[in-house]
Amino acid sequence: MNVDTNTSEYEPLLTENAELNVLFVDDEPQILSSLRRLFRREPYTLFFACSGAEALEIMQQQKIDVIVSDMRMPNMDGAEFLSAAREMQPDTMRILLSGQSDFQSIIKALNNGGISRFVSKPWDDDGLKNIVYDALRLKRLQIEKLRLLEITRNQNEMLFQMNHSLEEKVKARTSELQQTADMLDESYRELKESYKNFVKLFSNIINQNPGTKEGFSQKVAELSEILAESMNLPESEVEIIEQAGHLHELGKLILPYHCLDKPYTELNQKERYEFSRYPIYGHAALISVDYLGDQANIILHHRETWNGKGYPDKLVGEKIPIGSRILAVAADFFMLTEGLMVKRLVSEKDAIDRIHKLSGINYDPNVVLLLEEAIQRVSHRAAANEIRMVLADLKEGMVLSREVRSSRGIVLITRGSTLSARMIQKLRAMKSSDQTLESFYVIANNKAANNFQNNS
Repeated sequence: MNVDTNTSEYEPLLTENAELNVLFVDDEPQILSSLRRLFRREPYTLFFACSGAEALEIMQQQKIDVIVSDMRMPNMDGAEFLSAAREMQPDTMRILLSGQSDFQSIIKALNNGGISRFVSKPWDDDGLKNIVYDALRLKRLQIEKLRLLEITRNQNEMLFQMNHSLEEKVKARTSELQQTADMLDESYRELKESYKNFVKLFSNIINQNPGTKEGFSQKVAELSEILAESMNLPESEVEIIEQAGHLHELGKLILPYHCLDKPYTELNQKERYEFSRYPIYGHAALISVDYLGDQANIILHHRETWNGKGYPDKLVGEKIPIGSRILAVAADFFMLTEGLMVKRLVSEKDAIDRIHKLSGINYDPNVVLLLEEAIQRVSHRAAANEIRMVLADLKEGMVLSREVRSSRGIVLITRGSTLSARMIQKLRAMKSSDQTLESFYVIANNKAANNFQNNS
């Protein structure tokens, strides 16, 4: 067992008279050495193990707050180890580190090991440090929440025994209860943000699959979001539908390549049957994940048709979930315009006309009526809400309105990320070897972007 104890200028952010422990598990010594160098100055105690068995021995002796484990290890892989670690210390935050986009292994680790994040090798040093930092910060919030709840329970018993006429003490109690509620809300927001990052991660994995169209799921998600807003659905339901759009192609990762390398109308009968299974695979992958159950059900039924001749359950009309009806229209619109439905590319106007002709047959008529206006809103939103920038003009605090990708199509920075000075410095360093890193799009109504425009 290898142990490092470190200190850092950021120690007050994480610690409050309590030691925080991070365990790294990898069967490759050079990887552990790299992790040791990367985290040597961080304000927590580091443990290192070269196998799942050794890591479990450490956990028998030490309380671990965060685990960062490799997936591919001999004897006991990352999924098996994290599952055992979850039983031993269920409150530990678990992060999976892997160089393989092995769909089944990731799902196994997700379901059995309860991972909160997945990080691809080779990792970005700052990104990995931030992920571990966020996991520790969330763990600290959980600990603080339990402490505050214990204080609340104890003070409640004391107040019960006190004279009800002590009005000032009652007011103080009310104030502390509000603080406790605020802390619980903050903890919930942190957890919810973690799931949003999970959705972005899987959306990026889907996009990098050779059988899927780059950026397709993001376009479907945005159009689904606007259609849901147009139907005046609650904000929480709009968010669920948007996330279903990002993840609706997840099941295609299992399909054979010959089912994905040509338009749907070019598939033979056997290939169409195989293709029809992808909503079931996507649903199976997500249904056991906390927070994603509603998204999983939307994905399962987005290939149902209004007349009941779709799949997998042949649901009819309004028995199909509203999110599935919206997703069906958004997905088919872009399948037509991106050449995924028929052999030739279809214009936006022709795609809208085709969908209108199938209104009441394949699609919910109420959703179809909103399609043309929703497409216009997508275009207007993009034009009004973003500014095109060159690398030299990027400033700290600007927020990306589009992903930043390398010349090889790898997502370097996700949409919605706030640029830091370090991110900009790294992009400038990469520019010498990647000439595609020239144009960037940032959100217009942002303080840093506004300052740039006012000074230009």
